[in-house]
Amino acid sequence: AGAVVTIATRVHTGAMADTPPLPADGGPPLPFPPLLALEGIRDAFYVCDPQWRIVFFNACAERHFGRRREEVLGRSVYQVFPAAAGSAFDGPFRRAMVERCTARVEAPSVRQDGRWVEVEVTPCGDGLSVQVRDISERKAIETRLREREASLAEADRRKDEFIAVLSHELRNPLAPLTNVLRLLERSPTLGAPERELLEIA
Repeated sequence: AGAVVTIATRVHTGAMADTPPLPADGGPPLPFPPLLALEGIRDAFYVCDPQWRIVFFNACAERHFGRRREEVLGRSVYQVFPAAAGSAFDGPFRRAMVERCTARVEAPSVRQDGRWVEVEVTPCGDGLSVQVRDISERKAIETRLREREASLAEADRRKDEFIAVLSHELRNPLAPLTNVLRLLERSPTLGAPERELLEIA
């Protein structure tokens, strides 16, 4: 199955008042208070600024992507996840950034580890917030259901074919035997006694 992309029609305008504070040493922006509440949620969650630099990366994102926040904060999304460029997520992400709208994408993970993810992107201040949910189990169930549906459809097709053949045979059960007798009548090797038997049949 291919990627599923949903773009919301609702457009977000304006910036949040609680933008992330910058540290005195000029390093990466520090998480601002409203985002700290997202530290313990079960989904991977991160925020990037208008230059695509990651400014927040929660604990679940560390586990999901296998990257420590110290490795990603202040770096571009496309530096941290180079496989994202040109992926199913790239276009919707860029559109959400420019048009200030939300987008939802279901596609294989940029980690290319066989997992499927559902990613929802929402404007956050001048940047974007990104919520990532692992949906591999759901996709596996959907695949099994599709395979079962295909199997049942094939079984129905075979059943219909069998019933059609059986119905034809029941309508004319002696047709095969009659055809054999007609072929025998044309045989030049038959003698008079055999031909008399065929006439009786």
